[in-house]
Parts: sequence; C-alpha cells; structure tokens
Amino acid sequence: YRNAHIDFITNMGMEYHARLEIAVPCKDKKQYSEVTKKAPQIKNALITTVDQEEFAMLFATRDFDAIKKNYISIINRFTDKPIDTIYINSFNY
Repeated sequence: YRNAHIDFITNMGMEYHARLEIAVPCKDKKQYSEVTKKAPQIKNALITTVDQEEFAMLFATRDFDAIKKNYISIINRFTDKPIDTIYINSFNY
C-alpha cells in the first residue's frame, strides 16, 4: 500500500542525539490509517522506551539491523496487524 513516515530526535545521554526518519510499509489502508493516527504515541515510545546506553552503542556502531528490530518491536505494540520491516530514510548521529 503506502509508507507511513515517523520523524524524531532522541537523546543518547548528555553528549549525543540522533535524528531519524523511518518509513513504515503498510499492508493496506486500514494499517496505514492506524499507524499515522498513532504516530505521536509511536514516536513517544520510540524516544522514551529505549535504553539510552544500549542504543548509543547500536547507533555508534551503525548496527541498523538491531536498531530496526527494536523499533519494529515498539511499533508493533500499537498496531493490530504486525509490521514486518521498516526503512531508515534518514539517519544523523
């Protein structure tokens, strides 16, 4: 169907922050509507539920597979149909 987009900035301790734009491929119109409607809650969860120290290491080493896996898990808390993958469109650390 279409990709829902979520942009956010997250702090990695006192010294670093990361700015990301992720695309969430949606299977149908209902899922797209659900993800876009819940985007503020998803964004908040992506920012607040990650372990800063663990993610700082993942970001520093550019371990995109682990980052995606963690983010997919968080996004799926908010969706009826599970999201299988996400794309990182923009990554600044």
